[in-house]
Amino acid sequence: MGGAQIFGLTIETPKGVINLLEKKIIFVSPDETEAKKKIFADETNTFYVIEGEFFTYIFNSESEEFSIYKATIRGENGVWCAENPILGEKVYHINSHNQHYYIQFPFVRYSEFDAVWNTYEQKRLEQIHHLKSYAKL
Repeated sequence: MGGAQIFGLTIETPKGVINLLEKKIIFVSPDETEAKKKIFADETNTFYVIEGEFFTYIFNSESEEFSIYKATIRGENGVWCAENPILGEKVYHINSHNQHYYIQFPFVRYSEFDAVWNTYEQKRLEQIHHLKSYAKL
């Protein structure tokens, strides 16, 4: 019995290769045709929506920054939460693939993205665990 194949994503830009998503689970058992259906450009070809298995990333090709539209927060003991992350007050509106994306997570330079995301994820896990323990009252 075999497991699912998982794939990350490397982005090539005129400025170089961005490997932020290379070791993350983006696609599960895709063929090339299916994987291409999960990446969309916005109306200006500036923003790219990357619909991954557990995250929907937004990539700004001009600034080489990433944001997150949807995320799965996973913790210990089966704790998980699918959500639209909110961090800070700035919001972005992007239209792509016949869909409007209302983004409430900041665009962050790819070299700093994991640090910002990890801080957010830790805070959310604390909140989720607190809410789970509150529900046991």
